[in-house]
This record gives sequence, C-alpha cells and structure tokens, in this order.
Amino acid sequence: MEIRDLNYSRGARVIFKGLNLTIKRGQITAIMGPSGT
Repeated sequence: MEIRDLNYSRGARVIFKGLNLTIKRGQITAIMGPSGT
C-alpha cells in the first residue's frame, strides 16, 4: 500500500501534513501519538 501527500486535520489541529508512507505486503505498521493513542 502506498500513501502519497496525505493531509488530515481535526478541527484546527493538523494531524498529518504531506505524509508519504509505503507498507509492504506482510509488514505490520502502527502510527501512534505521544500518549500512545
């Protein structure tokens, strides 16, 4: 799976800006915030 230039905001808070990510088949990936959420 490939993600290119992802932008995501929640209200006025920017969560992702220009995120690029490549996940290969069988790879396990997690995106976590500072508190682990």
